Amino acid sequence: NEKGIDVMLDMFDRFMAAGKEFVVFMATALEQAVQPTRDRIKAADYILQIPPSIYAQELMRSADFLVQLSDQESYCYSVREALQVKTPCIVSDIPELRKLIQDGENGYVLKKDLSNLDVEKIFTKKLKLKAYTEEVDPIWGKVLEGEL
Repeated sequence: NEKGIDVMLDMFDRFMAAGKEFVVFMATALEQAVQPTRDRIKAADYILQIPPSIYAQELMRSADFLVQLSDQESYCYSVREALQVKTPCIVSDIPELRKLIQDGENGYVLKKDLSNLDVEKIFTKKLKLKAYTEEVDPIWGKVLEGEL
């Protein structure tokens, strides 16, 4: 599916196969997921599903990673929000996310087939991030002030 849930679950399977211990806080509604994907999530005792909420953002501050393995993104707020609080990200190798993530510096960029997944590096290398900021085009100030 476009949000990469199945790829993410495959990545978690590889973590488990490598004997890693971890917990996933999955902030999502699963209405759009197909039943086999829902079943995989429910069967994974390391996944705690929480409803989408503005309060879920607070989890990012203490998370080791935000995982965003979408097939496509036009802007991707969640990755920007994570980077703002210095949380590294594991993302898909797609143009929008390559603009934000420098592999091995502020996160990891994974191919869809996970052929470049390095489980040991994800679990052992500590990434040091600077808080992310983004310039806002001045035209938006004019829009908000009603000048345009």
